[in-house]
Amino acid sequence: MINHTATSAATFFLITQWQSLITLLYQSDHHETNLPSSMLLVSQITGRTRYKNPRDSHWRTIILPSSRFFLDVDYKTMFRMPRESMNRLLRVLGPHIRKKTTNFEEPIHPYIQMHIFIYYITQGTSLFNVAHRFGYGKSTMSVLVNSISKAILKHLKPLYVSFPSREKIQHLQFLHHGLTGIPQCIGFMDGCHIAIRRPRKSGSAYYNRKSFYSINVMVICDSQKRILDYEIGWPGSVHDSRIWLNSQCNRELENRLGGNDRLVETEDGPTLLRAFILADSGYPNTERIVTTYIMSEIRNSRRLGGGSTGLRSSDEWRF
Repeated sequence: MINHTATSAATFFLITQWQSLITLLYQSDHHETNLPSSMLLVSQITGRTRYKNPRDSHWRTIILPSSRFFLDVDYKTMFRMPRESMNRLLRVLGPHIRKKTTNFEEPIHPYIQMHIFIYYITQGTSLFNVAHRFGYGKSTMSVLVNSISKAILKHLKPLYVSFPSREKIQHLQFLHHGLTGIPQCIGFMDGCHIAIRRPRKSGSAYYNRKSFYSINVMVICDSQKRILDYEIGWPGSVHDSRIWLNSQCNRELENRLGGNDRLVETEDGPTLLRAFILADSGYPNTERIVTTYIMSEIRNSRRLGGGSTGLRSSDEWRF
């Protein structure tokens, strides 16, 4: 009969002492297989044998956490943020990306997961290079990046990307008026092309007017460079106006801004000033979307032109 107690104890020993066993198995005369010598036996549980490539973990375990070995200025250059910002991000997102410990091996700690994700999106490098840098498998990196992306959309987007309430809209109008002299403006809308490789299917749809393949992104931000809303996923060849007309923000804009119109006295009598978003000429000109122009024939044109340029620069800076 099988001694289940002894089997459980042996399995636990295999799991907890796997590093030492790897060395012993690798040096053993019985470690003669047809597999490459770089493939090491990790454990044989759950009825199957698993082999794992030896990888260098020195950089992620020794260099990365140390301000002595990895200077703060180099850290900020690599991850585009200081350590304090990374720690704040971890406090918010860490509980949502922590994996459960299994009977096979310890999961990747949220601290390492977040550094892997930020490194991948800021450096624009391949998953192979990320895997080599942090000492993990390429497939593991792919799963990790995908899971953190979903966690960010689920848990961080509602906290940091949301259209302002009526009271906040009035505050934004006050800020914009003070900075640019343009009344009733709450923010600026612009588009951006995210470069991608040519898709296998419908590749021509993603070829934009700037002669490269991309995904078109529409973003609305305020004068403090905070993102209020966005629309992402459209092929690069799609015009900005079409993206806006089909966006959820367009369908809800009247309800969002309708309560912030203001009636003022002018030379021509009472005039209703509507709350609006300033956009470039690629978007349709409506009561709620005011587009920029090249030449102005109205009074104070220099002041208006300078104000609109400042708002546009704010949105481009956000990108």
